[in-house]
Amino acid sequence: MHNKFCVIDGIALITGSYNWSKKARNNYENVTIIKDNFQVIQEFIFEFQNILYRYGNKKEIDETLIGTQIFDLDKYRDPNTLRLRNRILILEYQIVYLEQRKIEILKNIKAFEDKHDKELGQIILDILYFRKIRIEKDNLKGLASEEELNEANEKFEKYKNVFENNIRRIEDSNNKGLNDDELKSLKKYYREATFICHPDKVSADFKNVAKRVFNELNQAYKNNDIDRVKAILKGLKSGIWDIGKKTENFIEIDYLNSKSEILELKIKKLEEEINELKESETYKKIEAIDDWNFYFEEQKKKLLAHLELLKR
Repeated sequence: MHNKFCVIDGIALITGSYNWSKKARNNYENVTIIKDNFQVIQEFIFEFQNILYRYGNKKEIDETLIGTQIFDLDKYRDPNTLRLRNRILILEYQIVYLEQRKIEILKNIKAFEDKHDKELGQIILDILYFRKIRIEKDNLKGLASEEELNEANEKFEKYKNVFENNIRRIEDSNNKGLNDDELKSLKKYYREATFICHPDKVSADFKNVAKRVFNELNQAYKNNDIDRVKAILKGLKSGIWDIGKKTENFIEIDYLNSKSEILELKIKKLEEEINELKESETYKKIEAIDDWNFYFEEQKKKLLAHLELLKR
């Protein structure tokens, strides 16, 4: 066959007739990039390991890295074991990808809500205040009930407390100051570190350490703390945290079946959580907005106009 292929982190596939050389740029070749189609990607990984098994030099195979794991194919001559092992590798990468996707959605929602508070929060608070004042006056004239007055007061106080806490949190946090290039680097460092320390990719002996590092990494990433994320990645690469390799009992068929079922359940749960986030009102609103700055400017105009009416 004339095609070549490459699988990256179990979530991206590059395949086609294109030769990976400078000369190939001038040829009429083709290349296809597939992302997040785990069923297709799994077939390519399986084919790659079959090629290694049939034709690879034993010494070269021992030095071949897939993810962070070294394969010794002598241990996996049983086709069922090899197939399950490939399946688990894909499931692990799928979990890492889905968790990254979930955090990205949560970060985006939080960023939108923070911008909403900074751009519109004070105006909304003023609207609720002047609405409360108007109802107080109407109440004195007998035009508004005590129930309406209590409701207006409750809405104002509740929003005031939430708004002030949010603004205080935004001002106290270090979630600002990153430009587009820094945000891109932050995401790159985070993904690289995640693939090293994810708790599902280490043996039982190292799970507690991995969980602690992984939680700290996630918190730093949510806070856009690029220095901390970079430091954690550097620590993982240098071995400050001994994360360890996969357990050697990986060849046991019962263990593989059990591991596969557990990972599949976790994937199902993550997919449900992501779908639930996508069904939220905030996410749907974000997806429908092309330009946040334009959106908030338009909203600000409408709210200010409404506020002026209340003041009159």
